[in-house]
Amino acid sequence: MKKKIVTILTALLLLMVPVIPAMAVEELPSGTSNIDANFFAIDGGGMISTQSNGKPKLLVFFKVGCGNCINTLSTISKSDWLKNGEVEVCAIECEFQTDDVIRNFRDTYCSEAGGMIQFGKCHYGDADAYLQKTGAPAGSFSATPLVAMIDVNNNLCYVHQGNLPADDIEDYIPTLQASSGSNSGSGSGSGSGDSQKPGSSTDSKKDKKDKKSTDSKPGCDHVAEYFTINDATSSDDALSAYQCIKCGAVLRYEAVPNSAYATFLADTANAILNAGQGEVTINTDIWTCFNRAVFDAIKSRPDVAVTVNYSYKGEPYVLHIPAGTNVDSLMDENGFGGFMYIQHVINTSK
Repeated sequence: MKKKIVTILTALLLLMVPVIPAMAVEELPSGTSNIDANFFAIDGGGMISTQSNGKPKLLVFFKVGCGNCINTLSTISKSDWLKNGEVEVCAIECEFQTDDVIRNFRDTYCSEAGGMIQFGKCHYGDADAYLQKTGAPAGSFSATPLVAMIDVNNNLCYVHQGNLPADDIEDYIPTLQASSGSNSGSGSGSGSGDSQKPGSSTDSKKDKKDKKSTDSKPGCDHVAEYFTINDATSSDDALSAYQCIKCGAVLRYEAVPNSAYATFLADTANAILNAGQGEVTINTDIWTCFNRAVFDAIKSRPDVAVTVNYSYKGEPYVLHIPAGTNVDSLMDENGFGGFMYIQHVINTSK
């Protein structure tokens, strides 16, 4: 039984790891042109097509609670190349959140785009299926944001997973604008003889940096602290900004690891403690385990039954803990008890 609990906890901890190393930008092989897909637009009731319309197109698949997604999209929204209309940008939320949630993200982090970024949504599997059309195996989409770059002739040329600031994207725009209509790459790009990014020689990068250093004002010697931007919910980790207290610049955004799970446990314990006589119903599509605080709450309310509607491996389950149950038998020595293990104990004790 303890082995079963350890297995459940190990799977849970793997789900909660928020940091995935960013992949390098990959040049796609020939034959990936004219890859078409459509995703739901959040405004106007239409669809967002991946097809380019005479100018390069950028698809950014993102999650609303992802710090790297915020960094990427917020820098894009401030970029000159977006405001000059050089590239069409579509941001596709890939957890199928409500339109209001996506609009709140847009208004909070992309207001400087002035409406130049079209927002839509899809399911994560749909975004992965789009990536599979490049020849990638199923499940290759593992980190957000996923940035796909499409040239003027509708060739899907490059993909990148992880933070990709607007300045780095700008290096690819000349190649996307001047494409001859077919991909020139013959692999991932990392093994080619010319490893430089297209359109960005060493000299041009140096010139760009020199120009920025000449035009910019003296930099601030940042003194930064973490500030909470969005509190955790039972499904999303809290989001914090590492912000300079002198000039106000946000140096980076970070999700607070495990804060969503902690919120779920605290909310569950409070719901049990504050319940009237009868039954408390807990609904979750993410979590599959209680901790000691929840079990202590159940123990202190022997008059309250607890029903949990949850999912495991995509299948719905219902756990019913009758009022007055001896919860000491439902948890391991560390105070944790997985829902399936709890159900097994309750069934065998009947």
